[in-house]
Amino acid sequence: MEKLFTISLITTALLATSAQADTIRVVLSDSDIGQSRQMAATMAQSKSLKTCLTAQESGEVICFTKPHSKAAQFSTSQIASTATANASNHYLVEINSEITTAEDLLSSLQHTNQFKTVELDSLATSQSDTDVLPPNDSFHDLQSYLHGNTVDNIQGLGFELANHLVSDIEDKVSVMIIDTSFANSNDMVYSGGYSFTDNDFAEIGKDFIIPDNVASDFHGTGVASIVGALRNNETGIAGAVDNVSLFAARVGTGGQAWEYTIAQAILYAAQELDTTNYPDLEPLDKPMDVVNISMGSIDDACSFYMTDAIRLAQAKGVLIVASAGNENTNGKLYPASCSGIVNAGALSSTNEKSNYSNYGDTLSISAQGDNIYVLSRGDATNAVTMSGTSASSPLVAAAAAIAKRADNNIQSSVLSFLIESTSRTHMTASCISFGCGAGQLDASALTQAVIDLKNGNKPQINHALSDESASEQEWYVKHFGDKVPLCTTNQVNFLNGNSAKLNTFKLSRISKGTSFTDHLDNETAETPVEVLQTQDGILYFDEATQIDNESFDYAYQFCKEIGGNQICDEDFVQIHEFSFESPEACSI
Repeated sequence: MEKLFTISLITTALLATSAQADTIRVVLSDSDIGQSRQMAATMAQSKSLKTCLTAQESGEVICFTKPHSKAAQFSTSQIASTATANASNHYLVEINSEITTAEDLLSSLQHTNQFKTVELDSLATSQSDTDVLPPNDSFHDLQSYLHGNTVDNIQGLGFELANHLVSDIEDKVSVMIIDTSFANSNDMVYSGGYSFTDNDFAEIGKDFIIPDNVASDFHGTGVASIVGALRNNETGIAGAVDNVSLFAARVGTGGQAWEYTIAQAILYAAQELDTTNYPDLEPLDKPMDVVNISMGSIDDACSFYMTDAIRLAQAKGVLIVASAGNENTNGKLYPASCSGIVNAGALSSTNEKSNYSNYGDTLSISAQGDNIYVLSRGDATNAVTMSGTSASSPLVAAAAAIAKRADNNIQSSVLSFLIESTSRTHMTASCISFGCGAGQLDASALTQAVIDLKNGNKPQINHALSDESASEQEWYVKHFGDKVPLCTTNQVNFLNGNSAKLNTFKLSRISKGTSFTDHLDNETAETPVEVLQTQDGILYFDEATQIDNESFDYAYQFCKEIGGNQICDEDFVQIHEFSFESPEACSI
């Protein structure tokens, strides 16, 4: 039976390809039975995935191996090329344009009868920022970090697209700003606030606003406005988050606060605070979604009380972001360097590490930190710029807040991981020399990843062929069963296939029905036993790795190498889905 092929020879696509002189980008899908991304990593052990063809006009021999989830190397008789698989059964092949023409390559690929579709990748030109009108705030055009990341706007962090992705979700997201010196502004509304400290002009209590007659730097006001200034109100700046509820937690004044007071505010955000010494502090309806802390101090380690506060908050799903500090040092600023906190560094307008930003192995992510527009006090026309990790941190918190609108039940450790794994890796000189964490924040990619995770596969351990149809299973066993032990191979899918940049997935087990975290507070409680570790979002393993879900529960943590030691989050992500039944094709 003759196979149906779709060949794309659209004039605009050809023009776009010729404009990119180095490569011809072709998108392929396999005929009849496409290659699975999940199985491709295992299949790559077999040389039979290699495909070669002779270009009909140029006569060049072009060989490539079908890709798996990471970029695979393609080669020709002269020049190397690359290919990358996407979420469907389509994958991208890039061939050096000096070898052959686009028309010759398309015709030659079609002539092999191995591909269902052969299409040129077209270079699209943006016509506008989004299909939705951007906010009309006075300073919006100057807030480059809110817009998309383009060649002309490398500071763009994708906030407008991120907000658009969740525009149909009515529920507000709650963000606590732990800071000093909050003032009123006609361009920002606090949903609530509290002064967790006293000083010359205010007692501990509900009055968190600094009086107009008191001089202040209004640091807290500026930080809060980056997240939650009113949007689309024809004045002032646009906050990074649409539909946000801001809570101002004043913990000090004059840019200083005690760490213990900060820890108390974190406990309140997690609904874990003993409010005896805090008059008129109203209980929260639910834990805060995100907390931002744009302050800290250089120290030797995270204090025990801060560690406990963070752990309790993390258990309640509260994500905490803190600024890395402005000392341009590898010294660790706390609480940013505490385990369980997203540590935010700063980038310059050229995406270099900002010359003041701290760095090191505890840094999680970087965002723009130079000349960020903020509110001061009173009239919103008095917008000023702020520079420092105090400004980059609330941008990371804002991205997390939008993502939590997409899935309010996502565990904080999972969200923290996705903030890093969806970042843009920038190989600028200073980031190579000092490190910028996982890279540059990408709010839109983060939000999309949370949406995909919510709608995709849950963490699971199953047979490596279980995700394939019966016909695909039979095809894999027939073609690769004698080369790869498919029928005795299982897989663990951690996060819908998302692989780690800085983290390691650590899979552990514990007796059925036992808490994975009881041992943190009880020395006699059972401790989880490690099963395996990997940075791959999907890991294949043979039956020698025993998985006994009848006797044990399984969960994983996110771990990092810090100071030569492996540090793991105390938050466990439990796996509930198991399936080890071998497909019928294995018994044929």
